[in-house]
Amino acid sequence: MTDRPTSEHTDALAALLAEALRPAYQLLRRLGEGGMGSVYLARQPALKREVAVKVMQPWLAKDATARARFQREAEAVAAIAHPNVVAVHGVGELSDGTPYFVMQFVKGRSIEERLTADGPIEPREARRLLAEVASALAAAHKRGIIHRDIKPANVLQDDSTSRAIVSDFGIAAVRDTGD
Repeated sequence: MTDRPTSEHTDALAALLAEALRPAYQLLRRLGEGGMGSVYLARQPALKREVAVKVMQPWLAKDATARARFQREAEAVAAIAHPNVVAVHGVGELSDGTPYFVMQFVKGRSIEERLTADGPIEPREARRLLAEVASALAAAHKRGIIHRDIKPANVLQDDSTSRAIVSDFGIAAVRDTGD
């Protein structure tokens, strides 16, 4: 694999991920890509649910600091059991050692996407969404986790419940709480 994402890189990564996830999950499609990794949609047949799988960029997996940060994200999110924080279901590695984690799939869009498409949010709903985000951050803080990247792009809104769900703890700071 190269240092730049290409369609060959994306195809190779997807093939490795599909193999690593079998038989527990079926890889469906790529949802997006960020600086640390790519996110894929997968199906968990045993529980009849869709999940999101975040896999680290293979060229970053060679960097011990980046790898530790990716692992810290999975551990941090998994430590927070809260309805407004995306849930982590498991972790693993591809055959080449590249780490990934399986998390809750939120069917909906980010607050950033919503604002761009629909404009300002009505004040009453904005207060509710902010209260849900604040509740999620309070739960994280109780576990010694500081998100450090709260923005509309990292808050998802579930289509079925309208609930705000905080995601992307990629640059979170984790303080020792003694737990």
